Amino acid sequence: MNKKISVIIPVYNAEKYLKRCIESVINQTYKNLEIIMVDDGSKDNSGSMCDEYAAKDNRIKVIHKQNSGVSDTRNTGLDNVTGDMIAFVDSDDYIVSDFFEKLYSLKGKENAHIAMCNFSRFSKDIVKEEQTNPEIKSWTGRDILNNIYGVYGNLFSGVLWNKLYDACLFDGLKFPVNLRNEDEFMLPKVLDRAGKLVYTSEKLYFYFENDNSITTDNKYLSSDYIYRVFDERMEYFSKKGSNYDSIVKATKKAYLDRIIIRYKKTADRKLFDMYKVKYKEFKSGVNGIGYSIFAVSPGFYFFLVKIMGK
Repeated sequence: MNKKISVIIPVYNAEKYLKRCIESVINQTYKNLEIIMVDDGSKDNSGSMCDEYAAKDNRIKVIHKQNSGVSDTRNTGLDNVTGDMIAFVDSDDYIVSDFFEKLYSLKGKENAHIAMCNFSRFSKDIVKEEQTNPEIKSWTGRDILNNIYGVYGNLFSGVLWNKLYDACLFDGLKFPVNLRNEDEFMLPKVLDRAGKLVYTSEKLYFYFENDNSITTDNKYLSSDYIYRVFDERMEYFSKKGSNYDSIVKATKKAYLDRIIIRYKKTADRKLFDMYKVKYKEFKSGVNGIGYSIFAVSPGFYFFLVKIMGK
């Protein structure tokens, strides 16, 4: 018999998009689902919409709670799962009808702890892309972590919802409350526990990109949320011993890279000041003349990048 998948859907003021999300989940070709909808104190009709769907589908469990943010809402979902596997779907997103069937099959075929797919962003119409020969790749052990800053880095550790996980990977773990970039905080710990991860290039998940997304807001780009994630990540891996030295080094490089990218978008002096402090702290373990040039003159750095085409 197919194993049960617990699907956690955090809901907050999502009535405009919620029907699309819920129906994409309840109409899956894979039927053995436990759908946990956690209403985070919505002020619109989202909570009642959840209840209406639960009255029609006994796989749906609705939890209403006071507003406390998406991390605590996901933690509430984790506290209530009874399935063998876990997936996350955001309430304004959409999954294709065989999302679970394909990831479940791929996960079983490869004997993997996590199955992961590609995804598409959309802001208006959903455009499905047919792929007849999707790329299938897999990683085991340390190679999983070694790729969190590589070509597949965003798919690995940047987003939570494009994956199907063994439930045991989340044992004892909690999302950080009152911290943005919670996906990037949680995922390296989950990936560190996985013995094997398998990936398909098929775009099975559709991520709704609001025009007012915080990820394009200068205030957010200048905030320290992601750097707190990097600080915690370095502390976590440093405690794991010398076998994780390469991951710590890669995290330092990613830390500096993220500051450079965000400084280019905002020209925020606070980011440059932060860079100088972190470069002084990290430079013995980070190679590349570009890092030292940026510490002296961001303008000259970007001039060189432009003329060198890199």
